[in-house]
This record gives sequence, C-alpha cells and structure tokens, in this order.
Amino acid sequence: MVTSRSKVDWQQGQDALRDEVARVTALLRSIRDPGPHAVGQWNLGEVTMHLSQAWLVVPGLARRDLSRIHEVVPSLADVAGDSLIRDLWDLGDVTTLGVRSDPERDPAVLADRIEARAQEYFNECVGADPDAPRPWLVHGTTVRQSTLTYHLLNETVMHGYDIARAAGRRWRIEPVHAAMVLGRFLVPVIQALDPRALVNDAKAAGVQATYDLRIRGGDRFHFVFDNGSVRVEEPSSRRVDCHVSADPVAFLMVVWAAEPLDRDRHGQTHRRGPQTVAGTPVQSTDAQPLASRAAAYPAQGEAGFPTVGHAAPRHAAPRHATGGYPTARRAGPFPVPRPIPGVGCPASGAPRRPAESRCSRHRAGRSRDREDAAAG
Repeated sequence: MVTSRSKVDWQQGQDALRDEVARVTALLRSIRDPGPHAVGQWNLGEVTMHLSQAWLVVPGLARRDLSRIHEVVPSLADVAGDSLIRDLWDLGDVTTLGVRSDPERDPAVLADRIEARAQEYFNECVGADPDAPRPWLVHGTTVRQSTLTYHLLNETVMHGYDIARAAGRRWRIEPVHAAMVLGRFLVPVIQALDPRALVNDAKAAGVQATYDLRIRGGDRFHFVFDNGSVRVEEPSSRRVDCHVSADPVAFLMVVWAAEPLDRDRHGQTHRRGPQTVAGTPVQSTDAQPLASRAAAYPAQGEAGFPTVGHAAPRHAAPRHATGGYPTARRAGPFPVPRPIPGVGCPASGAPRRPAESRCSRHRAGRSRDREDAAAG
C-alpha cells in the first residue's frame, strides 16, 4: 500500500529535481565553450554529456527499459538484465565508454536533451507508486522507484556544480536538496548493496563500531561496522561509539570528494574539513584553515587510516578520475573510494583512538567550509 507520506516525500523530491533541471539547463544555455577542464580527464562538454546520459539510464531503470542507452553503447546490452552493470566497480569504465560513444559536446544541444528527458520522466511519475521495486545500476540490486528520483537529483546537483566551476560560475547547493540526496539516495543504495561491497574488509577486519550520523535538517542513521561489513540502520538504543552532526551540503561534498586539497604559501598541501571513515566524516583536523573549502580528497595512511597534511597535490587527486564513478584505481566517486579505510584515528599512522560517546571535535561541515557550495 502506498502511504500518503511516501507520496508527499516523493513529490517533494520531484519538485526539487524540477528546480535543479531548470537551473542546470539555464546554465548550459549560457555557456558557449565546452572546452574548459572540469573533473579528472573530462572537460565541461564531456561532463555535460555524462549528465545527459544519466537522464537516459536512470529513467530507463524506472521503466525497466535500458534500450536507449544500449543504442548508444550496444556492448552493454544483455550484460546485466534490467540493470546496467554486473559489478559496482565496472561503473567508471562504463560511464567513460558512454561519453566516448556520443561525440556531441554543445552545451545548448545537451541542455535540450536533458530538458526533454526530464519532462518525459516527470510525466511517467504521475500516478506511479513511489514504493514500487525497481532495479538499480548494479545487477541484483533493487531500490524503491522514488530512490531513482533522488539519484537524478544527485547527478543534476553535483554535475551542475562541476559544470559551473569549470565555467567560472558559482553553484549554490540547497541544503534541503543535499539532505534529500544523502538520506533518500545514498543511504538507500548503501542499504541495497552487499554489506561488504563498500568496505575494505582487510583493514576493517575485527572492527565493531557504530556511528550515529545526524544530517542537519534531514535524517538520522546508524552506520554499523562489523568485522568488514557495514549496515545502515534506523537509530536505536544500541551503544554508539561516535556521534556525527553533519551539515548536509558540506557532508555531500565530503562524500563525493568534490573539493581539492589546499596549499599554503609554502606549497604544502593540507587536508580540509572532516576526515572520513567509510565515507563518514569523523573529525575536523584543520584548526586554522588556509582557504574556504568544503572537503578534501580521501587519503590513506598506515593501516588504512586517513592522513593529514601530506596527501597528493591538487592536480594529482582529481575527483572522478574519469568524470564518472568508482573503480579500485580511482578516487572520489560513488559512494566512497575503494579501498576505504577501516575505523581508526584520523591522525596519519597513529594508533586507533578509543571510541567516545560524544565528541565536539567529531563534527562535519562548518559554515566556513561551504563558500562555493552554499554561497548565494
């Protein structure tokens, strides 16, 4: 049975997505040059092509028909049934192949495609069941139909950010939209995947810890790590090892590693913002920030713990090394890089700090970390 709450929530998601589609298409129609570098190996036009193809794939999942993306990339047909790929870590290569398979790069032409595909998708949502099961990208993974709306919201918000930055424009991320992406897309997908799919089981072996994640203005979840696996649960009375209060915009930027490392005047690189454990910020490490940025690229120290202050320079750690999604060789994309750290202290190479029930230092997303993402 479809609850009125489900319908209301889904309508809110569709309204947010309509707003973001209008913003990104208006942005694209104002851009004449698709050539500026955007992310990883992709320029602005290539990121825009990827976004337009997301508007082929995700609505195709909703209607259980991926024939349109198969027309662009015939080799993907009959690979994963109603899904796109058989393994999550194939996604980077597949998105790269998709972009290479269509040479169109004109931002205005691609804006028209996105707008038309969005309108078709919204028309198909009318009267549909938000709780109906639908295949997700990875074979054998099922999500609610409404989750696909928030997947499209994620793509449109984050790649709109990539495009705007490449064009030298500001791109405000609305906190309520960021909270929707976190709580209604990223968390449901983590729940749908195998509990070990996103965890470096060797480094997390033997670790048992619970993180209480509270998204300000949004939802609350328990991330439960258990000997190389992670589950996301509704809050309960279980013992919590760390409480994380996260600004939704800053946290979304951290999850997607959407900001580079900062350099000081001596040329040294510094981690900016919260450190991450399995994609979850656990500590703010920069007491005297050198610049206003939302997050840093994840870096690995001894025993898989995140490092502070000596990670790769700006040009060496691009978000979305192919502009798309993750592989074991690439940093930054959905939902966290692999291999990811086990649970440990944020200090480079330091022994694990004993868990504490509540730490003021374990907080993500100070307002000064959101200059580009949330400035008006």
